[in-house]
Amino acid sequence: MNGMGHGSPAEDQWDLLVSHGFGTRFSGLWVEGDDPDEIARRLRADPESRLECDLPTAMRWYQPYSSTEIVWIGAHAPGWMHVLSISGSYLEEYVLTVGGRRLFRVEYDRLVDGVHDLDYFHNGRFVEELSGFCEGEMETGSIFDLYSMGLDFSHPGDERMMSTFLTLVGRVSGRFIDRRWLEATRVLYRIPDDAWD
Repeated sequence: MNGMGHGSPAEDQWDLLVSHGFGTRFSGLWVEGDDPDEIARRLRADPESRLECDLPTAMRWYQPYSSTEIVWIGAHAPGWMHVLSISGSYLEEYVLTVGGRRLFRVEYDRLVDGVHDLDYFHNGRFVEELSGFCEGEMETGSIFDLYSMGLDFSHPGDERMMSTFLTLVGRVSGRFIDRRWLEATRVLYRIPDDAWD
């Protein structure tokens, strides 16, 4: 199991994302893999919509509550990819984990629920979640417990919990979000409205 143990990011994870336009809604998936086009195929994205671009270009399509699904996919860390929802609100995360892959979902929406639970999927199924109301007590054997040392779950609030969740996922995947991550070129795809009908 890779990861970075109990390290801490150089900058607040949620503050970085908010400074790049995600204050209304953020939905990110961290999934094991190394091929963004394979992930796009699993999500049934339109191959003709493929566009290599940076985040400012991708954010031109930022419509968090739209019915049109647009994702920005690319490398996160060795063995891990990131799928960032630019537009739309629902992705079929189960299909990304078939074949023994792990996946983590971090989600926030200011207008509806605030911080969602941190979800963990593995091999086509949901495994466990970490609630925004967690007090740091986790079940023995929880993947979250393995990487939670030193994290403060005692201060409620969306901003603190998002930073905690993002730090936890960074520890598991082996990389935190940083300025180089935000400046990377990845691939933008549209998922057709009828892709999952």
